[in-house]
Amino acid sequence: MQHFGFPELILFGTVAALLLWWSKIPLVASGLIAALENFRRGGPGSPSHPIPANDSKILNRRNRKSSDDKPAI
Repeated sequence: MQHFGFPELILFGTVAALLLWWSKIPLVASGLIAALENFRRGGPGSPSHPIPANDSKILNRRNRKSSDDKPAI
């Protein structure tokens, strides 16, 4: 009886994974391509798209009081 070594087990696992998840490969590839394009382009909050320092929505967010903040009498 012949024993299987590590390279044979890696090859067997790779073939089994390809057979089981063949339909998922295009989905994973498109996700990787989109992520790489987003990384190259610079996502939101990157130096190419900085948040303005005088944005009143951000600055006043903590100072704004909602109707739920009223004290109960």
